[in-house]
Amino acid sequence: MSEKSIEFSCRCSSFSGRLHIPDNQIGFHVICYCCDCQKFNRKLESSFNKLDEHGGTVLYQTRPSFYKIDSGQEFVRCYSHQPNGLHRWYTACCNSHIANTMGKSSIPFIGIPLTIFKLKEGKAEENFGKIGLKAFAKYAEPKNPIGAHQTFPKSYMFKIIPFMIMGMIKGLAKPHPFYKKDGSALAEPSVGNLSITPT
Repeated sequence: MSEKSIEFSCRCSSFSGRLHIPDNQIGFHVICYCCDCQKFNRKLESSFNKLDEHGGTVLYQTRPSFYKIDSGQEFVRCYSHQPNGLHRWYTACCNSHIANTMGKSSIPFIGIPLTIFKLKEGKAEENFGKIGLKAFAKYAEPKNPIGAHQTFPKSYMFKIIPFMIMGMIKGLAKPHPFYKKDGSALAEPSVGNLSITPT
């Protein structure tokens, strides 16, 4: 089986790794304009975590087992806006946003900001496919990006649910880059209060 391997790193390169994508695996190239993504970006206070011209976070959603950390695991930190919310992973070394996951190691889903990938300009679609979803445009500034949905479209669930089910059947949540074998997180999430070092 052939696969694509794409290098990634945080802004200062203390944290690095590779995303391995087998040719027969699907993923989702998306933009999220939600207020939580924007709020997290503001908390990190780092220009590295670049949003698009409407305040959107550009992500590639795929399987946790494809995300391999090579160095800098000790710098990994976690934040969540609320107790049962999305886990947002970043680095303590330079406040780089490195991934979003659900709060359990068994869920085969990870969202990766494209800012961490070492890609040549204009190569995002070549590596991750065309953008298939722009969601939560009601929070975008300026509002109403072209082709964006005001909220999360229910029709998209027909893609996400089979993706999740197949991932569970094939065990593609593990090994998980941000959870240990016993299911505990590499770093306990800081809930609602993100303490960072200015960069």
